[in-house]
Amino acid sequence: MWAWGIPRYAVHAARVYNDGIEDSKRRLTRAKFDNALGYLSEATVFYRIPLAFLGIFALLFIFYSNFQDVMVETVVLTHAPVESGACCLDGTPPVYHISRGNNPRKWMIFHEGGDWCSQLMVVDNPIERDSWSCYTRAAQPLGSSKFHTSGFSFSKYASRFGYFSRDPQANPLMHDWNHVVLPYCDGASFSGWREQPAIVEDRELYFRGSSLLQAIMQDLLFNKGLAQASE
Repeated sequence: MWAWGIPRYAVHAARVYNDGIEDSKRRLTRAKFDNALGYLSEATVFYRIPLAFLGIFALLFIFYSNFQDVMVETVVLTHAPVESGACCLDGTPPVYHISRGNNPRKWMIFHEGGDWCSQLMVVDNPIERDSWSCYTRAAQPLGSSKFHTSGFSFSKYASRFGYFSRDPQANPLMHDWNHVVLPYCDGASFSGWREQPAIVEDRELYFRGSSLLQAIMQDLLFNKGLAQASE
């Protein structure tokens, strides 16, 4: 009996020993996990302030990137068609967009381009553009200011034309100038004057590009500070 007890005692001792090792491992693992949680909590507290500054910086960056669009002023000269006859091809009033810069005496005035409408009636030749018809254009952005009274984006213009950029590295010369965009809506590149409208089917078409340009420039000169411009 005594001889048989020795192996059984050894097996029991080995089990106790192994259980002790496993328990120690579990305790060690738990301690490491608790320590990890502690470090994580400390790290969260430690980085909370830097992360807050990072969030503020991100918001400022977004605001700066869209600053031109936030500060854009769209001017509709509603009185012009009555006072001077100035209007777009469809008879709607002149409109322009302005973004103020830090250099108030310097101005960049952009006349939007586009084809002339060279015929009154609807285009029926497949090789010609629809916008070459003055009748068709009167219902499009190149013939009516009703498409330009809201939603204008200077930042989109800046992505296409670098001289609209407010970034001094991308646009060292004119980044702080006043930027003005004149939408093209008269069909003849801001030129021409016809007192009576042309009647084409169900529409009246007005050819008064020169008076439209004059009305806008007068408003810039007398109401927006262009008269004090040095450049």
